[in-house]
Amino acid sequence: MLMVDGQVEAEFLKMCIPHPRMSKAHRIYDNLRQMKVLAPNKPQRCACLFAPTHSGKSKTVETYIENQIVDELIAEGLFPAEMDRSEIARLQRRALHVTLESKATPKSAASDILTEFNDPHASHGTATSLLSRVYHHMRKHGTQILFLDEIQHMDHRQTEKDNKPRRAGVCESTAVTDTLKTMLIRGLVPIVFVGIDDAESMILGDQQLAARCITKIDFRQLRNDVPEDLEIFLDYLGMLGIKLMQHGLMKEISDLLEGKLPAVIHAVASGRLGVASKLVAAACTIARERKAARVLAEHVSAAIDEWAIPMEMIDYNPIAQGLRDYERRAA
Repeated sequence: MLMVDGQVEAEFLKMCIPHPRMSKAHRIYDNLRQMKVLAPNKPQRCACLFAPTHSGKSKTVETYIENQIVDELIAEGLFPAEMDRSEIARLQRRALHVTLESKATPKSAASDILTEFNDPHASHGTATSLLSRVYHHMRKHGTQILFLDEIQHMDHRQTEKDNKPRRAGVCESTAVTDTLKTMLIRGLVPIVFVGIDDAESMILGDQQLAARCITKIDFRQLRNDVPEDLEIFLDYLGMLGIKLMQHGLMKEISDLLEGKLPAVIHAVASGRLGVASKLVAAACTIARERKAARVLAEHVSAAIDEWAIPMEMIDYNPIAQGLRDYERRAA
């Protein structure tokens, strides 16, 4: 099993590799905020970002806050330019990134939001009183957008061990949806719903919420038989190889576009950029253990054996055994 390298993991958390889907998502976030600023008391809109796990959904929210929002706040003089950007992102309240706890209820959802405001009594009170404090904090701090992550936690059936539907869970899920819908109708704040594919019907299955959704943000798995998708994937790998050196993890640029590596990484990751990054991070850890100057195919192969297969990302090693039913198109 792969040993963890703290420096590698820390630097990968800091890395930001922009790509067209991320840029498009950021423009949508800007537009939602603009509507809030120009029509602050009118009913607000929402957007949806549903995709498989490790597709980069949360990363696109984090990078938006750490770059776009932080830049704005510094330019407006609300934070000093020399202050650590990650600390500004943590302290700011213009854009809230909230992760819902499992088996979410109206009360727990309000508590999760209040926690982001550092409310000392985030879990004390009734659902109504907590929601009232949410409204107060958002208006006081001028919150312009709310990102609700792990939206599938509104579906209690997702967290039941026996996976059997529970009527009470369905009722609670509907109650949370109604609460969020009310926030939009009252013009409190636009919302971006983020979650796995299974959560889509929970939001877009509600006709009133669906009518308020301006778009579904495309973060599906990148396909190797779609030229635009393949270009994004190859550009990402190319930049990732450069970032390994820029972040001081490797002495030389790693050529992750060499030979069959892109096809192999794509096969392991199933077209998910987050999994591709985790595989390369594992390969980087192994390369550092072996005192290599850059990540090579042999390190990726070892990472597949020591990380990807044990983590059930794939059930074989495409480097050692050859690719199965997979064709890499020319870049």
